[in-house]
Amino acid sequence: MRLIGMGLLAFLLAGIALFLARSDTIDQTLRLIREMRDGPQLQFEVVAAARTEGTAAIVQRVAPEMPIILLGLPAYQGATFLMPIDARPTSGYLQIDVTYQVLAGVEGVLRISIDDTRRAEMLLHPGEAGRSVRIQLTAEDIARARLVVSFGLQGQGPLATCGPDDGVEAVVEIETTSALVLEIAAPLVSPQDRVAAWGGDIRLGWPEAGGADQLDRLIEASRRFGQSPSISFHPDTGDVLSLDEARALAQPAEPSAGGTHVWDEALADRSPLFTLRRFQRSTSWRIRYDLHAVPDAVLPIALDLSIALGRLPLGDQWQIIVTMNDHLLGQTLVDGDLGAFHLSVNLPLSDPVPRNEIEISVQSTGTQDDICGQGPDLVAELLPATRLLPGDAAYGDALVRLRAALARAQSLGVGLQGALGVAEAQVAAGLLAELAPHQTLHPAQNAPHVLVLNRAADLSSLAVQGEAHAWLVYRDADNRVVVEPAAEATGGHIGTVALLVTSDPAAL
Repeated sequence: MRLIGMGLLAFLLAGIALFLARSDTIDQTLRLIREMRDGPQLQFEVVAAARTEGTAAIVQRVAPEMPIILLGLPAYQGATFLMPIDARPTSGYLQIDVTYQVLAGVEGVLRISIDDTRRAEMLLHPGEAGRSVRIQLTAEDIARARLVVSFGLQGQGPLATCGPDDGVEAVVEIETTSALVLEIAAPLVSPQDRVAAWGGDIRLGWPEAGGADQLDRLIEASRRFGQSPSISFHPDTGDVLSLDEARALAQPAEPSAGGTHVWDEALADRSPLFTLRRFQRSTSWRIRYDLHAVPDAVLPIALDLSIALGRLPLGDQWQIIVTMNDHLLGQTLVDGDLGAFHLSVNLPLSDPVPRNEIEISVQSTGTQDDICGQGPDLVAELLPATRLLPGDAAYGDALVRLRAALARAQSLGVGLQGALGVAEAQVAAGLLAELAPHQTLHPAQNAPHVLVLNRAADLSSLAVQGEAHAWLVYRDADNRVVVEPAAEATGGHIGTVALLVTSDPAAL
C-alpha cells in the first residue's frame, strides 16, 4: 500500500514537472488571466518589451468622429495617423480596437496593413466579440510624417456563393479608441504636435462668457471651416489651443487653380476617377459637385464621356447608363470588342439643385450558366478626356443672390446676439463660411452686416418686421442652407442657430 502511494506521488510530481516545463502552457495560462483582467489582446511583431519610462503620447486617427465600418465579404477601409514631430517619438505601437459580428459558418480574417505592407491578421470567429490588435512600430514607421493604415475584411461563408449582394455575413467596426501609443523624448507641447495627436483637428478653446472673445474665435473658425486641417470648438477648460496658436496654424488655403468651374477639380487629370477598374458584372463612376462651392455657378449643359472598354467574351455587349440625381439621362449598348467609346449626353437645365451627382455605369450583358457565378474579370477605364461642358445659364437660388448682394463689400462686419454654446458656435462658423467664403470678416459691435443669433434669440426684439433687406440664414432638418426674408419669419424664436443678414446696398 505504501509502495502504491509513493508511486502515485511520483507520478503526480512528474506531471507537475512536465506541466511547468512546457512554457507555452504557462504562457497560455498567463494570457488567459490577462484577457480576463484587461480584455482580449493580440500582439504582432513584438521585438522587445514596451518601455515604461519617459513620456507617453496617444495619437488619434484623422477624423476620429467618423465611423470605420467594414460590411460584408470582402470589404476595405483605411485610416491615417499623423506622427508628432517636435516631441521626437522613440518607440511605440499601433492599437486597433475592433468589434465584430460574424454569422455561423463564416471563415473570415481581418488584415491590417501599414503603408501597403501587411502587418497583422486576425481570425474572426462566429458570434459577437471585441478584440484588440497591437502592432509594434518599426523605426521606419516612426520616421514617417503619417501612417496610412488599411483594413481588409476577407473570407467566405454560406451566403457568399451567390455574390456579395446576397447577404451580409460579417460586420467589423474599427473603434474610435484605436490610436498610436508612442514613447516620446520630449513633452507633447507644441501646437503642431498637439494637433497631430488630435487627429489633425485644431481644437480651439471656446469661452462660455460670450462677448468679443467668442466673436473673434467664431470669425477665425469660419475662415478655415471645411478645410484641412479642420477646426472645431471645445470648452476652454480642456486641452485646447489659444486663439493666437490657432491663427498661427490655420492659414487659409489658397484658392484652387484647378479651373473656373465647380466640377473642374473633380475632373482634373490627377483625379482618382481616371484609374483602371477591375470588376465582375458592373462598375460605376460618380462625379459630384456643389454649385454653392464657388462664385461661378454656371450650369453644365452636357457630359462629354470617354471610356476605354475591355473586350468581352462570346459576343457579349457593353451597356452604358448615365444618370443624374437618380434620373436617367442616357442608356446605350455597344459591341464588346469596341475598345474606346465616346458619347455626349445632354444635362437638364430645368429645376436645378445645388448638389449634384452624375453616375456613369458600365456592365456586361453576358449571363452565366451558373446562377451564382461571378463571371470573368472585366476591365474599364474612364478617360481624362471626359468633361462637363458649361452652358450660358447660371444657378441662382436665394443664397447665391444674397452672396452677390454682399459681394459689393470687401469686408463684412459680424456681430453676436447673446452668448453661444460650443455646439452652436460650430454651426454658426459653418453658416458664415457658406455665406461669405471669399470675403474678409471683422468684428462689428454697432450695425453689423451679419448678426449671429443663438437658439434663444427673440426676433421680435430685433425689429426685423417690415425690413426689406434683412434675411435669415439657417440650416433646415436636412442640413440644407435656407435663406428667407426676416420679415416673413413667424414667431419670436426660430429655435435654431441663424444669421441675420443686412443686404441693403446702402448699408454695404
